[in-house]
Amino acid sequence: MHWKTMKIIILDQIQRYFQLFPVHLFFFLLIPITAFCSNQYQFRTLSPQGGFYYDGVSSILQDGNGFIWVLMENNLYRFDGYQYKYYYNRFFNIAPSKEWLFTGMTTNSKGKLFVNTNNGLYVYDRISDTFYSIWEQPLESFMIDAYDSIWIKQNTQWGILNVENKTVYIPLFDGKKPPHYIGSVTCLNNDDLYLFSNYGRLFRFNNVKKEFSFCMVLPEHDGLVVKAIAHKGKLWALTGNYGLYKIDLSSFLLEDHFDLGLKSENRTFRSFCIDKKGEIWLGTINGLYILNPETKEYTHHQHSESDPHSIPSNSIWSVNEDRQRNIWIGMYSGKICYVNLDEKNPFITYLTEKYKLGHLPVSAFTEDQQYLWVGTEGGGISRIDKNNGECTYYTYTGKNNDLSSTNIKSMVIDRKQNVWIATYQGGLNCYNPEKQQFFHFIKGSKDNFLLNNNIKKMIHENDSGLWIIYQQQKPVISFYSFRNNTFIHYNLFPEKKMITFDIKNSTSYFYIFDILRGRENQLWVLSREKIYIVDTKRQTMKELKNPDKIFMNFSAFCFDDSGSLWIGTIGNGLVNYNPDRADFTIYKEVLNYGISSIYSICNDDEGNIWMGTDNGLIRYDTVNNIFSHYNKQNGIQGQVYYPLASMKGKNGKLYFGSTTGLTIINPKNIVVNNYKPRVILSNFLINNVPVDFPFYHD
Repeated sequence: MHWKTMKIIILDQIQRYFQLFPVHLFFFLLIPITAFCSNQYQFRTLSPQGGFYYDGVSSILQDGNGFIWVLMENNLYRFDGYQYKYYYNRFFNIAPSKEWLFTGMTTNSKGKLFVNTNNGLYVYDRISDTFYSIWEQPLESFMIDAYDSIWIKQNTQWGILNVENKTVYIPLFDGKKPPHYIGSVTCLNNDDLYLFSNYGRLFRFNNVKKEFSFCMVLPEHDGLVVKAIAHKGKLWALTGNYGLYKIDLSSFLLEDHFDLGLKSENRTFRSFCIDKKGEIWLGTINGLYILNPETKEYTHHQHSESDPHSIPSNSIWSVNEDRQRNIWIGMYSGKICYVNLDEKNPFITYLTEKYKLGHLPVSAFTEDQQYLWVGTEGGGISRIDKNNGECTYYTYTGKNNDLSSTNIKSMVIDRKQNVWIATYQGGLNCYNPEKQQFFHFIKGSKDNFLLNNNIKKMIHENDSGLWIIYQQQKPVISFYSFRNNTFIHYNLFPEKKMITFDIKNSTSYFYIFDILRGRENQLWVLSREKIYIVDTKRQTMKELKNPDKIFMNFSAFCFDDSGSLWIGTIGNGLVNYNPDRADFTIYKEVLNYGISSIYSICNDDEGNIWMGTDNGLIRYDTVNNIFSHYNKQNGIQGQVYYPLASMKGKNGKLYFGSTTGLTIINPKNIVVNNYKPRVILSNFLINNVPVDFPFYHD
């Protein structure tokens, strides 16, 4: 598209959308008067159906050209008022052998976009629509001050980057070397730059002396500051443990404190923002809270299936203002919305709920003869009776006999019909259907405990126990024995043998993404970059040589009935490994369907491979080498699917969990249309304007 045409799009569409909306973040507050959502604001969802990605939106930013940029750990998106464009491939083409992660972004005074990655700092060039590097080393954080100086943090130190000669000036702190406990939270107030330490100490940068000076310390020295904002001469500092502080910047005296209900409620705060009216928006895993600091009253906003203008998800990750002071809210499951503070909602709509799921997104499955067990991320478990569709819900209540966490990651049922539940933050649970109660296994200091309460997945070992992997950056696998009621922990890497895990000596940053039980004694282990085969009997391990010399970015895998391994990736399509030939085949064709990531994968009884992606479901017919794409137009639930949330049931049906629901597939009912339609030109446009084309003949 010609730039003049694009400029019209930005001025017309984006400004028409965003002229009135300020951006804020919201958190839970413990305040005497609570007003639940009264439809005060309209939350207009602008993300694609199902969101961008299963994870949370880290940041939303508008550049000087009017584009809205959406940052997530695994991708970067640009919104032009009509459609989104993703930029992972732009970075992948710079260095195909590397993994690319996105950790932050900001603009300078001219609106130029800067993006921080795990491979250095990059700047966006609008003319070429690409990014170029200005610093090639990984950074902990970065920011740009009022003078357009680029500040970078590496090796726990902040410094000013000289882009031309690639040097960094490290300022002193009151004439001394920088302390080692300086944090990553910065704040601008006009020309002044403020910096927090990890222990509540506030420093201000003196532009004349070119050094920091101490200003004050918060009452609780262990109050780690999450985010700080300056507003009308006051500095607001949000801490993870002690709530929100209001500081007068002229005297550095503490004026007010809001504990946010941290001591009475289990609340997680990620960020906050102050709108043009002076109200404070706080985001939590249980919705959006807006605080009036003068009256100390707040409103609570949550997602409602019956209200299309409610927030699309209750798990708020980021709230940011654009240049017109519109409010953009980033959520879990890759969803975003904006709010116009001056727009009110004139309608209330009620819709009949079709499904009885207790929560979204759907994250795990298991089944017995009578029930389908559906795990969710944040809502516990829905047990669905296969005969009559009735639902029973299991959630966290704080009681010893209930679930220890609502974040379900994996489930299996043993031969005694006990339901084993792997959770995030709650360790391992076992539900005994006879006693109708849960038993808990959590992290401990001895072998007979879990190493971590954050479990990613578990698989059944021939009724003898469970293999467990964790959400942690260590090459560790645990085995729980049903017979002995004990845990054994293994470190995979030393001399490529499985050895008993030594907590003190493990320093690896290796991350296990998936595991599978193979034939004979084989346990298959998947990381982002490699595939490993573990011999559980001999306790040895071998590493498969990667296809090509690129970073594969593996995400999930499964076996088909012939023993062939199928692997989903982020950015590299579908990969097949043939154990007999010991070779890989890469299928890039799947990327032609607007797909960047494959999050879950399983096979059906017909030999087809099914994939849950970031843009619907994909079926690969391995016999005829045909890919088929299914989305909401085909009647499936959701566009973005949850990692590892897939299962082939006892009756051959397939189950896929997404950010918006549950999809059940009967592969036998899939009918392939082999009719080749006639191609007809229905319209012709020049510069987006329809024109006649007399050369067309029917």
